[in-house]
Amino acid sequence: MKHAMALILLSLVITAAPAWSQDTATNGHVRVGLYNGAVTDTAEWGKRLYFGGAAENNDSLWMTRYNVARDRSEVRVCVGNDYPSAKDKFIVGCDYDATGRNILVVQADGKVGVNTSTLTEALNVNGYVYATQAKIILTGWADHVFDSSYHLRSVSELAGFIAHNGHLPEMPSAVTIDTNGINTAEISKLRQLKIEELFLYLIAQQKRKQELLQLLVKQQQQLAALKAYHRQRLVK
Repeated sequence: MKHAMALILLSLVITAAPAWSQDTATNGHVRVGLYNGAVTDTAEWGKRLYFGGAAENNDSLWMTRYNVARDRSEVRVCVGNDYPSAKDKFIVGCDYDATGRNILVVQADGKVGVNTSTLTEALNVNGYVYATQAKIILTGWADHVFDSSYHLRSVSELAGFIAHNGHLPEMPSAVTIDTNGINTAEISKLRQLKIEELFLYLIAQQKRKQELLQLLVKQQQQLAALKAYHRQRLVK
């Protein structure tokens, strides 16, 4: 009887505790799921590694292997189920102090932060970014400057604007840049606008120069003809 009661109590203890709440110490590889040597061309999920604990709050936290196709594999990590909310995050950090230091943050709304926890844009970086190339997709390039209907300020108008405002028309002021930073795409378009306007000023200046040269040549020809006329009069 005592032996039977002990078995019943033992079974209650075993069934009462979650099967995946045990600590496992190992001095080797940890494998999740059984190896299957068969090669498949179809998309399949692998076994998942779940993370739970006393502070569990109904958010799913797990990572798994996903076979996309033959020789195409992915490691997928699930952080909560509140998309597109920013409440759930995947964080890579270090034990720098009592609260830790966030190095890489990926929020459930798709925003990513590097060396920062303040995520306001799609990519937020606190530090320098080194790259060999960067491509920005934008619209509204400045070639409309070359349309015949485009109003190009006169040089005197431009000089007056600069004297009054301290910066070029359409370009942000130093105060605006200090406050809001630079929108790279927008500033690229504005710079191109000013470059193309500058070429229009150069073309107009060159045209005026040619007109003055032609006028000078004409005046020199007239002066030479006048001198020749006077010489003929003196000879007579």
